Amino acid sequence: MKDLLQQDYQLLVAINQTGSIPWDAFWLAITNAWHWVPFFALILWANFYFFEKKKAWRIFGYAIGTLLFTVLITNTTKELVARLRPLHTPELIPQLRILLTERGYSFFSGHTSNSFALTTFLYLVFRKRMKVAFWLFLWPIPYAYSRLYLGVHFPTDILVGLLVGITTAHIGYWLYRKNEQRLISKDSPQYTPQPLQK
Repeated sequence: MKDLLQQDYQLLVAINQTGSIPWDAFWLAITNAWHWVPFFALILWANFYFFEKKKAWRIFGYAIGTLLFTVLITNTTKELVARLRPLHTPELIPQLRILLTERGYSFFSGHTSNSFALTTFLYLVFRKRMKVAFWLFLWPIPYAYSRLYLGVHFPTDILVGLLVGITTAHIGYWLYRKNEQRLISKDSPQYTPQPLQK
């Protein structure tokens, strides 16, 4: 376990030290969720463009539900594990380029879990309607990487956040599909078998 933590520290420092002043503003912008509002607006538009209104609202509801479930798991785990962030870890502070002040605990990354949960859920919903649905991942991948660049999370925080986000997305999608199947069955006329003709 000690060796794993040491490797975690070393990898973080290596990534963080690749940073340079010309790129700092870029990654600070990437990590700010408010800068992604146009992206979210585009996804919302695509949802109502590709699906009829009632279904689009159901998709929206399940997406928000999946996100809230992920936030709950993430915040609960942070409090239970209580792992210090890299920028609050005394032995790492001299080795890091600290560009951002963050509160709270480190394990696991909420930026990563939340973004991958929402994106994976939407990808599963959109993939049959949008051939380019995989481009949705252009949000969570750099979003997660920015946390390493800025030194506010360890690599294991990112990895576990990614796995948790993908898992909760599949749970949300499974519940969404079950509900859609129930609605289809409810709306379908009951089949009445006809007697065989002699």
